[in-house]
Amino acid sequence: MFPLLRRPSLFAAPSVPAHGAVRARSFSQAQQEERNAFLRNVVYRRWWDADKAEQKRLAESGELFAGHWKPFRSRAADHEQLLADPAYASKLPPASAGRPLRIGPNLAAEITAASCRLEGNTMTAQDVLHLGVHDTVRADADVLSPPADAVLRRYSPREVKEAYYHMLALYHGQALTLHRPSFFVDESGLLSIHSVLMRPFTESTPGRFRRLPIRVTNWHMACFPFPTEVPALVSHFLAWLRGPPEGPGIHPFLRACDIFLVTAHLHPFMDGNGRLARLLASLTMAHGGCQPIVLDAVSRREYARAVFAAQHEGRVCEFYRFCLDHASRSAAVPAERPQLECDNGSPCRPEER
Repeated sequence: MFPLLRRPSLFAAPSVPAHGAVRARSFSQAQQEERNAFLRNVVYRRWWDADKAEQKRLAESGELFAGHWKPFRSRAADHEQLLADPAYASKLPPASAGRPLRIGPNLAAEITAASCRLEGNTMTAQDVLHLGVHDTVRADADVLSPPADAVLRRYSPREVKEAYYHMLALYHGQALTLHRPSFFVDESGLLSIHSVLMRPFTESTPGRFRRLPIRVTNWHMACFPFPTEVPALVSHFLAWLRGPPEGPGIHPFLRACDIFLVTAHLHPFMDGNGRLARLLASLTMAHGGCQPIVLDAVSRREYARAVFAAQHEGRVCEFYRFCLDHASRSAAVPAERPQLECDNGSPCRPEER
């Protein structure tokens, strides 16, 4: 059920802010009233008018959130708009369909540092390499601790743990997806990636869907699903992910951006949603034979504004442009394509991929 919709006093109560959101101010009374009216009279109007049995069904189906925001809608027009612009079509990184890239330590460190930087982490890619994480480390091992490296002592324990487990989660996700004929994770895989990613932060309930509502305090009209909607929406997301991409030749960058936007909008976990969404986007690009783009020199606020505009205002093509404009030059063009290996370590023939 949606308890916050039944009792206006609870509906107006502060919910849990999304991690990393600007928290300098709360909503004004006018903003809170505007948000409440929008949720009650627009997004969840059918729930309000329904009987108890229908309310329960709607609360657990996710169809009201999906029906209004349409996170699984076709973005083919947005793809065509970007590709029709030579200035941005030329910025797309090279891709080789059917030849997945194995993410190695240097690129993994770059991806990790850039993603964690958006959460306030100050570790550099070079120092992330000092963590000594590689793709043969078992993500499900009972005890995993970052090394006691002198270089790492300049960072807080939280920063070191965040980067360490991000690297582990990246390699764990790669192990789950690299040899599939198309990029896909099931629910257990998604939960396990999040569990590794957030393992040291038990307050975030790693590997478990959230049970509380959330909001972003610097954009009062940013809306995320109620907790009761999350399981059904995640199931819909995974079915969408399993389905064929929009068009046979969709560029991996565009597919990755779309997967990122859906994951971040569903916000299925208490924390780590942005890191998870960016991780899935990196894995999507690598699986499509394209070196993952690393966002460079972008502020948290710029990034959050671009995401909000794409999710809530339909400005998806602007988000594609934003990512290409802020792509790190070193990551945008791959220097060399790693040899894809099969599970037994031998070179992988096309039919074995």
